Amino acid sequence: DLRARWPAPNANQRQAIIDLYDNGVAHADRSLEQLLTILEVTGEWENTLLVVVSDHGEEFHEHGNWGHGPSLFDALLHVPLIVRFPGDRHAGEVVDSAVRTVDIAPTIAHALDLPGGSAWVGETLLPLIGAAEAADRPVIAAISNAELGTEALIDGPWKWIDKARAGQAFLFNRKQDPAETRDLRGVHPERAARLAKQLTTWSAALRAENSGLRAVRMDA
Repeated sequence: DLRARWPAPNANQRQAIIDLYDNGVAHADRSLEQLLTILEVTGEWENTLLVVVSDHGEEFHEHGNWGHGPSLFDALLHVPLIVRFPGDRHAGEVVDSAVRTVDIAPTIAHALDLPGGSAWVGETLLPLIGAAEAADRPVIAAISNAELGTEALIDGPWKWIDKARAGQAFLFNRKQDPAETRDLRGVHPERAARLAKQLTTWSAALRAENSGLRAVRMDA
């Protein structure tokens, strides 16, 4: 509705939508407070591993888009991830490395000493806590809607976005340009080519790995 109604919003219209979103954040915060209160009252707080994460962010027309879905800019990909360990272990520690939401499940399994860690797609994040320096792992993102055909690769401060079906691609330095407004393909063509090849290799490997998957009918 926003895309149809306000394709070119003025400052007041954009701020009104941001205010509504902030109300949603405040509502989630109150709900979390209720959960923590229950855990404290029942005596389970000190025995609880709590993970707070968002599935995606939102765009407020920074790149001409409202909401989420059609792009892979950091407004959508850079989400909160807060982990509270029992006994407040690692309290106040911050991991600067780029991580992935698929890393959360194996991290929980590792922290709770649960079996089956080798079967996870992601990797445990526990070794990154307290690390002397950031140990960035390449991060891949893709829009599941096949028609859009958009994939992204984050490697350290660099980010490559490939909108294959639209015939577009972008290279950003996320550290120097966190708003992702300056396409650096022409400035760093060799880096752009390397990241593009890396993303293509990953995509081909994933398709090959998933080629044998079949849908399973379920009585739901």
